[in-house]
Amino acid sequence: MEEGSEVERLLDVREAATLLGVKPATLYQWAYQRRIPVVKLLGPRGALRIRLSDIRRIIRGSLRPALLGSLSRAGSHSEDRSTIAILDRGGDERSE
Repeated sequence: MEEGSEVERLLDVREAATLLGVKPATLYQWAYQRRIPVVKLLGPRGALRIRLSDIRRIIRGSLRPALLGSLSRAGSHSEDRSTIAILDRGGDERSE
């Protein structure tokens, strides 16, 4: 990382899995298969971390556009909105 640049937030597997709505085991499998970028701390057997920006990129890349008029029929998705709000705050559920 270049000097003067902002430090990027690293998420542990549990945090990243919660934001993506998958089990931690799924993220470990994706990391093993190299389907997602990961940070391995302290060598090949070190702790696994995932950058918040990569989680955001995965979510953006997975969005599917709604069919015309289907959004009004979809109802309330408060859980989806709260996840988006957490991501907009930098992934920290406590910052309010």
